[in-house]
Amino acid sequence: MRLAGSLVRPTIAFALLVAMAYGATAAEPGPPLVPVAPGTSIQAAIDSAPAGAVLRLEAGEYAETVTIDKSVTLRGPDDGEARWTGTEAGCVLHITGEGVTVGIERLTIHGARGYDGHGIAVDGAAVAELVEVLLIGNAWFGLQASEHSEATLVDCSVRENGSAGLISEDFARLRVVDCDVCSNTSHGLLALHLSDATIERSEIGGNWAGIWAWDASRVSVAGSYIAGNVDYGAIVSTAALLVLQGTTVTGSGHHGLLFEESSRGVLRDSFIHENGADGLFAEGDAILEIDRCTFAKNGRAGLRVAWGERTGGFDPKRYFAGRIEGAANVVPEPGEPEGNGEAALCPAPPALWPNGFLEGM
Repeated sequence: MRLAGSLVRPTIAFALLVAMAYGATAAEPGPPLVPVAPGTSIQAAIDSAPAGAVLRLEAGEYAETVTIDKSVTLRGPDDGEARWTGTEAGCVLHITGEGVTVGIERLTIHGARGYDGHGIAVDGAAVAELVEVLLIGNAWFGLQASEHSEATLVDCSVRENGSAGLISEDFARLRVVDCDVCSNTSHGLLALHLSDATIERSEIGGNWAGIWAWDASRVSVAGSYIAGNVDYGAIVSTAALLVLQGTTVTGSGHHGLLFEESSRGVLRDSFIHENGADGLFAEGDAILEIDRCTFAKNGRAGLRVAWGERTGGFDPKRYFAGRIEGAANVVPEPGEPEGNGEAALCPAPPALWPNGFLEGM
């Protein structure tokens, strides 16, 4: 038995050494690294790099208009800042082509000018993945996603762009995680033409309107703040859908939420408060599902709908022929703690409000 044991131990050790050596030789090499310094051409580096390469931009200023139609990653420095602007009217960076996936990391893209002066435009079914990117001061959009493309932004800032911060259109898919989309001239997010946008743990504030969902687009917002927008927190129209989950809508100059023209809203566990006019205004054929939400301290009503059969205080052209469902909501009356300025629900219950719509109702 001793002899057998002495033979087994060296055999096991030898097998482990062989496995380790094989693992070392069989390990996949990392992607090719291509250094890019200020004053050299980003476009030339992309054109000569193999697909899958990582272009490492050193700290400094870059001025170049670039198109990418192969899968690469552009990565900024660990220390310092790489700032990139265009040299021609239009977008600074254009990403295009089916099957193309482009990573953008730790870069500032700014100063796009002229017609279609976006920081980044993604189209032609391409995929863009942005991490720690600042899109600031571009003439039109910080980022445009269109034509079946996909764009994901993680830990990014989209600020002070001349039109919307972000736009998704024409079947594009947009995902925004742990970002701020603030102080853009028109909208924080503009979702159009059957596009799909998802916002998680982000802030959309200081824009003219936080979100506008239009033309059968779908926007889902979870765990986020839509705060301090000049006019509306969100506008939902023409068969678009807005889903709010665990989200705060506050400090809008006018309505917190506006639903119109056959739109649909699904609101869960959200807090709509301290907006200048109504917390939520609905008209037309809007359909709303509202559960466990709080509408408090809004300047006018917590929730208001245009009502075609009543004239007092309502514009007969802004009728409501939709449907409202839901339960266990908190909407305080004027005079109650955190009460709304003019009314809780307008028109007053029972009207179109379902049984149980208010907590304790």
